[in-house]
Amino acid sequence: MKKLAGILILILLYAGAAFYTGYQGEKNIRQQIAAGQQQAEVQGLKLELNRYERGVFFSDIEFTATYPTLNFSGTGLTITSKSRVQHGPLLLLGKVGVGLFSSVSTFEVRTGDAEIDQRLIDIFGESIGEIVTLGHFNNRYTATWTVPAIEFSQDGDVLKVEETRLTIEGGYTNMDSEGSVNIGAMDFAMADGTHITTTPITGTFDVTSISPAVNISNSELVMANMSFRNAAMMSGAAEQVKVVQTQKLVNGKVDTFVSFSAAKINGPLEITNLHYDITLNQLDPVAIQKWTELAASMQAADPQGQLEDGAVTELVSLVLQEGLHSKVAIGAEFMEGSAKVDWVADYRPLTDGRQVKDIIDPADYLLLADSDMVISISESIVMQTPLMFMLGQYMDSYIQQEGDKYVMHATLKNGVLKVGNTELPNEVLLAMLPVLNGTPAQPAFDDTEVHDHQGE
Repeated sequence: MKKLAGILILILLYAGAAFYTGYQGEKNIRQQIAAGQQQAEVQGLKLELNRYERGVFFSDIEFTATYPTLNFSGTGLTITSKSRVQHGPLLLLGKVGVGLFSSVSTFEVRTGDAEIDQRLIDIFGESIGEIVTLGHFNNRYTATWTVPAIEFSQDGDVLKVEETRLTIEGGYTNMDSEGSVNIGAMDFAMADGTHITTTPITGTFDVTSISPAVNISNSELVMANMSFRNAAMMSGAAEQVKVVQTQKLVNGKVDTFVSFSAAKINGPLEITNLHYDITLNQLDPVAIQKWTELAASMQAADPQGQLEDGAVTELVSLVLQEGLHSKVAIGAEFMEGSAKVDWVADYRPLTDGRQVKDIIDPADYLLLADSDMVISISESIVMQTPLMFMLGQYMDSYIQQEGDKYVMHATLKNGVLKVGNTELPNEVLLAMLPVLNGTPAQPAFDDTEVHDHQGE
């Protein structure tokens, strides 16, 4: 009798613990949804917790995220997740261990377009993989999204992708997270003979929330090899392809660096050490939020993607702030030489205190930046390409020879553009300036007299 009483007490204690962990789990999940709600609204994303049925040992959850602006058939894109949750402390669902809860979730994507939706089902099944989440006692979670290997064929085309896995760890009170990704190797053979293969794409990432509506992130993706052969049997390959992004908050503003590189590209021309680097420093987070809001509202209000009058000017005013710095570096080695482009630009506010929206004379736009660009091409490249016939007329004016390099150096400073030793008229740049205002403050010319004479 005492043993039975002891067992009953243990069962009651465990039931109480399970009920408590279920309660805490629901609280944490609702916190996570609330933390993401503001960012979701800015991006035009609607989050809904449709169902949360909590029992003593298990809970069932249904959650949807809808992108109304991603129109396929006028209904937008809807992602539905259905989860079975086991309450802790002892866990057997999805993962064996100890924790606040564990869950197994399905992941369904619907576009509203019957053909696209059926294609997704044909490729992935009813759910795009399975997400297993472990909730810890320290208000953090670990989740793994696994998409099984894919083999899909249609009309002679065959697509094969090995298992893909995404792992993420984060907290319930904010949007900060970190994780890793492994996208399975791909083999895509088309009926016309085109064939594309890739090795697995691996990488890491982390996300930090710097305001309720803005995140910054760091990421690195690497692919060892990609090969391509088209229907005409022309082939090529790329080795050690890498994409990197770093972002950090400096003096309350965002510094960003993005890089694409490939160690080698084999094809009609062998290229090595290809890189394309972009730097944008001291961007106000308010400008990032404004651009996100504009992009969402633009898609929602106008299928043609037109911005409302003055929206571009407002965004430009938020972007163009003192300290804004940008840089682009492009380079590659081929034909026994190298080619490089290096461009830097720094924003300069108008000295009389005017803002961008106050500019009337288009020439004043040239005062907004000091810029420097250098293009350098090896002599061996010039001599093996049509460039050797094109550069002669520009030598010693726009282009200089420095050793075995042909170099063009351009500067824009105080509204004056110089290329090499030659100062160019402002009209050259003004012809390329975008129209920043929906309605000009004054017309470029008065055509009243023209119409008056036409009426005589």
